[in-house]
Amino acid sequence: EDQFFYWTDLHYWIPKGELLSRTDEWNTALEQYCDSEGFSGTERQHVIERHKASALARCANPDCKKFETRVKEFHKCVACGRVAYCSKDCQRVHWKTSHKRRCVPVKAALPSIFT
Repeated sequence: EDQFFYWTDLHYWIPKGELLSRTDEWNTALEQYCDSEGFSGTERQHVIERHKASALARCANPDCKKFETRVKEFHKCVACGRVAYCSKDCQRVHWKTSHKRRCVPVKAALPSIFT
């Protein structure tokens, strides 16, 4: 396991403009990090490919490999808002296999923002 940092986002919890801004900031910081560490050539390319942020989300169904082609294109879970799916079929499958047990409604997960 390497010692680098990882992009994590709250993709569907933040507005599109903020997501795009955070993505740009992350990728700029990643470039600066590579500069400060003196990475070049294939080493730099590997670090950037591994840690680059994208505003495009993957379908939340782990068996699906689809990614958005437009930012915020997929439909999020109405209960928790933390995941999104490329299709109703993917949502149905994921609900049955695991999301049903993990889905926590937004108001229960973050009560402070609703009071």
